[in-house]
Amino acid sequence: MQAHGQGSAQRTMGFTAISYERREGQGVITLKPHSGQAERLANLHYELGQLAEEVAWDRKLRVMLLTSSKPGGFCFGPGTPGWQENDGKGRWALAERIARFDKPVVAVLEGDVFAQGLEMALACDVRIAAQKCRFSMPQVAAGLMPFDGGSQRLP
Repeated sequence: MQAHGQGSAQRTMGFTAISYERREGQGVITLKPHSGQAERLANLHYELGQLAEEVAWDRKLRVMLLTSSKPGGFCFGPGTPGWQENDGKGRWALAERIARFDKPVVAVLEGDVFAQGLEMALACDVRIAAQKCRFSMPQVAAGLMPFDGGSQRLP
């Protein structure tokens, strides 16, 4: 599934953690590469919420695609600072933000889908994965519970 194409209109809306484009009834959310620092995670949380509020009013929009601009991976993974840290304020509840979209959300997955990236993918209504995708919740091996709904959303 091709997330980007000719004639698509890029809309940044001042976003720093995501980019958003809309075309022919579909919205494409692309997660931008980040360092996993607390400020970037907070921006991602905020921007997903802002976008969900905006697209709720768009009656011509039928589906959302969630993808990543990071080659070989989808969002977070082990060794990324901040992936295992929950601040207790819900700022890292990124999967919950995705689950609250009132449009169906399709995760377009390539490469490694680990940790909170997997939790975000599980929050989508449909997941389409490349043949070479790898999925993992390394939190469990580290003695931590997935805190963003990952264990509850596993099929």
